[in-house]
Amino acid sequence: MESDFFGQIKNTCPKRKVAGLSDKLAKRCSFDSKNDMESLCHLAYWLYVYGETGSARYRVQWQLGYLDIY
Repeated sequence: MESDFFGQIKNTCPKRKVAGLSDKLAKRCSFDSKNDMESLCHLAYWLYVYGETGSARYRVQWQLGYLDIY
């Protein structure tokens, strides 16, 4: 399910940084891993930079139910 989630984000914003981070997180994403959380923060940052916060915020809220990206 996670790979589908990050695949949707990648399709929303097909920029190189977003695509790379989405691919990386689709392979492995653990809330216990410092590196994975750092990658998730970088993904949120680049989505913000590229102006894709609206669609990303909706997908994260729908998928996790409580996490919001501002």
